Amino acid sequence: YTRMDGLSNDNIMAVYEDKYNRLWLSSDYGIMQFNKNNNNVVTYLTDDGITYNEFNRISHYQDASGNIYFGSLNGITSFNPDDFPASGEQDKSGASLALTSFMQFNGDLNKLEDKTADLVKTNKIVMNPDDRFVNIEFVLLNYTNTKYNNYYWKIDGIDTGWNIQKEGSIRLSRLPYGSRLLRIRAQEGNGSWSKNDLIYTIEVIKPLYLQTWFIISMIALLISGSFGIYKWRVSVLERENTRLDTIIREKTNDLTVSLGQKEILLKEIHHRVKNNLQVISSLLRLQSGSLDDPATKNILQECQNRVLTIALIHQKLYQNEEVSDVEIGLFSQELFLQLKMVFHTYSQNVTLKNQVNKILFNIDVAVPLALILNELITNSFKYAFTDVATPYVQLSIEQTGTSYTMVYFDNGNGLPPHINFENSKTLGLKLINRLSKQLKGKATYHYDGGSYFTINFKA
Repeated sequence: YTRMDGLSNDNIMAVYEDKYNRLWLSSDYGIMQFNKNNNNVVTYLTDDGITYNEFNRISHYQDASGNIYFGSLNGITSFNPDDFPASGEQDKSGASLALTSFMQFNGDLNKLEDKTADLVKTNKIVMNPDDRFVNIEFVLLNYTNTKYNNYYWKIDGIDTGWNIQKEGSIRLSRLPYGSRLLRIRAQEGNGSWSKNDLIYTIEVIKPLYLQTWFIISMIALLISGSFGIYKWRVSVLERENTRLDTIIREKTNDLTVSLGQKEILLKEIHHRVKNNLQVISSLLRLQSGSLDDPATKNILQECQNRVLTIALIHQKLYQNEEVSDVEIGLFSQELFLQLKMVFHTYSQNVTLKNQVNKILFNIDVAVPLALILNELITNSFKYAFTDVATPYVQLSIEQTGTSYTMVYFDNGNGLPPHINFENSKTLGLKLINRLSKQLKGKATYHYDGGSYFTINFKA
């Protein structure tokens, strides 16, 4: 038990127990009666009849009649505990704690404003991004011996313990964003707590550019803009195709030129889509760099990898002679190297055994297949190769008519036993299953000296 529990002082000189289950304590500030039944503390000072408030450590005695003698810096105080009945002890209830002033610096007006009445009415402090500080003043209404008053305050979620001070004022600035509670209490010199605590809600508003809705709106605007450009370019292409059909009917000798123009336009579309996807990736990377939460940063990194995977598909389309198909073997190699650079701390020794022959897929098949590969390679880099001496990944695709079977293998430790692959709640495994269904196929998993992921699909 300390002053925080109601003692008038933490420096105890002597302890005597009476027959009423009470302890009598001499201290550096008065004599305390501590009731062991309810932990109630009553402090007696010079105003109550003791000789002096400060007592000696080795000057104390209790005689056969139960009288207690405490030696102080001004003589001896003696008393008999029987003179203090077990019920009806001296009233030492605390005084009220009151707010006297609340001043807030208004950043928009660049001046200090008195908002005491607002705080009394709402019990809420709102700090906008440009508000520099607030100053709160309060007082314990005990009127006597105020120099012995102590004030305690803390902000939930910021302070791990109470801040203690003599002054009845607090200046707050540079608080983290969010909503928290400010708690203020007071204690008199005799250990009595204030009848009430002051409790205020502090809400620190984020700047516009850091608010989630603003960031999401900007990303959505960019995506919608990219889609609008794509639709516009497609519309232009359709009109151009109509014009070219007319020209072909009239001038068959211009066919080669017209086809060349078509390929240029398609490459331009893929090039622009790739560029816009890289802009989105850069926004995600910038947002990730401003965050401290590892889980949120990891989510944004995975989103960025998926966007870059789609961008790589469009890059291959405008770089190829055939603008409608992607050679999946070469693409797989480039995707593996791209993800290896991202997860370099996990993947320095991982190699790829690429057994995919030259197979071409159109964009409707290439995009979901690329996203599946992105999830599988990412999962291997991040989780598979703990304590694996020679880690590697093996990829193969076999064709039977219009059906294909892709087998992805890594020699890692496999999925945890508790994970059900087909009904997993993790986003990566959900994507693999849903994208396989999009390809009119199915994904299966088994472990045999490594993880085997088999994707059967149609193209």
